[in-house]
Amino acid sequence: MAGTLFRSIPSFFVCLIALTMTLSGYTSFLSRGVQKDDSISIKALGPAIIQEPALEVAAVLPLALNNVWIAGSYSPTVSLTAPLYEHFDGMKWTVVPNPSLGDGGTIRGLSAQSSRDIWAVGTYRTTPNNPIDLPLIEHWNGSHWSMINQNYSSTFATGSLISVAALSANNVWMVGTQRRSIDDAFTQTFVEHWDGSQIRAVASPNPVHTTSNYFKAITARSANDLWSVGISDTGNTLTEHWDGSQ
Repeated sequence: MAGTLFRSIPSFFVCLIALTMTLSGYTSFLSRGVQKDDSISIKALGPAIIQEPALEVAAVLPLALNNVWIAGSYSPTVSLTAPLYEHFDGMKWTVVPNPSLGDGGTIRGLSAQSSRDIWAVGTYRTTPNNPIDLPLIEHWNGSHWSMINQNYSSTFATGSLISVAALSANNVWMVGTQRRSIDDAFTQTFVEHWDGSQIRAVASPNPVHTTSNYFKAITARSANDLWSVGISDTGNTLTEHWDGSQ
């Protein structure tokens, strides 16, 4: 895949886009079996199983009333942070095992096309006390989570993935941030793509005269209409678009 991933978009359109996609997502959720009823109120589903002071839930993925995933991190020991997955089957929460990641990590984003094709992204470290964060990608095939190998760019020493958008089994986009070294204040946008066989880093533009740029979220209406948003060190919003070629 060649060329620049996203074109920068004026931030004026961000609110309209977000509202449109939120309503679209709500309609999609209703169409999967939840009937709209003005008398329905939000209710607690009970606490998650792991109760730790350092527990953090960063992502939620509702596939059905009896199929809900949450993900994040917790601390099984004082010095270790580990990814966390829990699943709600309509009656109870269950902790779901995930791959061992050395010094641990955290999950930041979830996306799925089906209950047997779920993607998770985040950050992990390979060895104890290693200060270098690496991008984490994991996949659920209906029975277990597995870590996906990446061709991480050698020009960047550290990176983190924050959000993921799964369009199909061979079209998944992930976004976040990356740095040239752990001591470098220069931070760039980071994009990766799954084509059904491998993960590839994809170039994305960074505003001129900036040193820190972060992607915080990505969403998609189709393979030719993806949006990613974030922030730059100027304090301005960062909005970029993929039209199928750039």
